[in-house]
Amino acid sequence: MTGFAALSLLIAAQAMFADETRLGPGDTISVSVLNRTELGGVFTIPEDGRIHLFVVGEVPAAGRTPVEIREELQRELSESDNLPVSVRVTVEAWRPVYVLGDVNTQGAYPYRPGMTVQHVLALAGGYLRTATGGSDGLEIRLTDEAAKMRVLELQLDQLLAVQGRLLLEEVEALELPPEMADFGEEIPDEYLAEQLEILNLRKESMAMRAAAAEIEIDRGQAEVAASVEQQSILNERIADHEARVAEITARWSGVSERLRDVVASLNDDRIASLLARTQEIHARAAIDGARTAIEQVQIDRRRDAVEGLAENAAAIRETKVALASSRAFIQRFQGMPGPWSGGLAAPTPKFSVSRQVGQTIEQLDLQLTDRLQPGDALQITLIPSEENK
Repeated sequence: MTGFAALSLLIAAQAMFADETRLGPGDTISVSVLNRTELGGVFTIPEDGRIHLFVVGEVPAAGRTPVEIREELQRELSESDNLPVSVRVTVEAWRPVYVLGDVNTQGAYPYRPGMTVQHVLALAGGYLRTATGGSDGLEIRLTDEAAKMRVLELQLDQLLAVQGRLLLEEVEALELPPEMADFGEEIPDEYLAEQLEILNLRKESMAMRAAAAEIEIDRGQAEVAASVEQQSILNERIADHEARVAEITARWSGVSERLRDVVASLNDDRIASLLARTQEIHARAAIDGARTAIEQVQIDRRRDAVEGLAENAAAIRETKVALASSRAFIQRFQGMPGPWSGGLAAPTPKFSVSRQVGQTIEQLDLQLTDRLQPGDALQITLIPSEENK
């Protein structure tokens, strides 16, 4: 199934793929609320797993996805303000993953969503050369190059899926025209479904921002109408007071106390009229700001799509070049002796991970294509073959 065609079918079926990457202590997230900058901020999740937001209070963050946190904040803020609220929650930094055991470079590596055991193995320089029983020559290079090529293939699949989603955002479409249906690349449905989920969430977020701005416009227009009506009433009262002042001054210039009362009422009404006019100006400014916010939603969406496409295209080009290099190397030397020298059978790799789940640490056995979570400690062990004993 080609990339665009598969993505189109997934969209039509409204397939959903839940993001399984959950936050934990040490992860850093950014929270922003449209037109409410005082409610946002950047937060590093503490050991108790809770972040504290102004107005909302404590919010559980550990063990939840950014989407789940966003939905809770939108619900609570909408209930408190009785207005739709647009909230954005993004991850600034994930906890690293740790690689131990029979690899060339042990240590901590930056986590990114979708990272698999094979990704981390490549980052760590492949299997430890002394543990393989081979030399540092061509045999080991072929083994490492094959692992690197597989990682690049997975990376390219993900990048192509991202490109499909960004192109959809750029053209503002959920259905693809026939001439765009064939992307010309094979992409796993899993990656396409992930990007569909992101697309749906971004569209929902944009719609919420636009809806909130529309509410602000309606409220501002109501305030303008009320202020204009109030000014009309006050202007009539001011005209009446001015007429009374003129009458009193002409007929009863000696009645100073009555004149002072009428003049005081006149001044009060003039002040009230000025305040009503100020409220009208503020309301009209709020309307203009809300209309600008609606326009900004579209500008942000297009800008993000264009910038994302440029960055993604560069990453695709680099990945294809690296992949072509690895394939060429393997094809050139594929007729040479295998990657395990001396007639020895290849050892069996074992992958086990220590993962924090709630308050406990779980030990799990993984496969090369299994996904890791932030904070995972991956132990890679090469078990000698029975044939070599």
